[in-house]
Amino acid sequence: AVRVWDIQTKKCLHILMHHESVKALALTADSNRLISADHSSHDQLRLWNLESGECLLSYCGHSHAVMSVILVDDDRLALTGSRDGTIKLWEVEGDGQPCASFDAQSQAKYLAHVRSSHASNFQGLVAATTKSGPICILNVSYPYVDVTNPS
Repeated sequence: AVRVWDIQTKKCLHILMHHESVKALALTADSNRLISADHSSHDQLRLWNLESGECLLSYCGHSHAVMSVILVDDDRLALTGSRDGTIKLWEVEGDGQPCASFDAQSQAKYLAHVRSSHASNFQGLVAATTKSGPICILNVSYPYVDVTNPS
C-alpha cells in the first residue's frame, strides 16, 4: 500500500491499495497523480488521483515485478523496468497495455532518461542498470497521432 500524507496536518489522507508490495513510484509534475508499481502479475501499475485517492487506470504487461518507473514527455508516457528483463513504454492515459517493449538482457532495476521531445513524437535516451552489471542504453522514439490535424 501507499499512504498519502498531508504534511501540514500530519494526517494520512488516503491509503492506495495494491495486491503485493510496492516497488516503485512516480509523481506527476503537478503532484496530482501518482503511478505506483508492485510485485504482482496483474494490475502491476496503477495511476492514482491523489486528491480523491481513486485508482484511475491499471496497467499490466510485465511477467515479473516492476522495479522502476519514470514519467517522461510531460507525463504523457511512462517507462518501466522489470525483473523480467524488459523495459516497457506506456501511454499514461492509454488502454493499460504497453506501447512498446525493449529487451534489457537482464533485470532492469533503475531507469533514467535524457529527454528530447518534438511536437509529433517523443525521443530520448533511456539508461537502465541491470542485475548482471552492464548499463543498457536505449534510444526510444514514440509517435503521436495529431487528431486535430489528421494526415
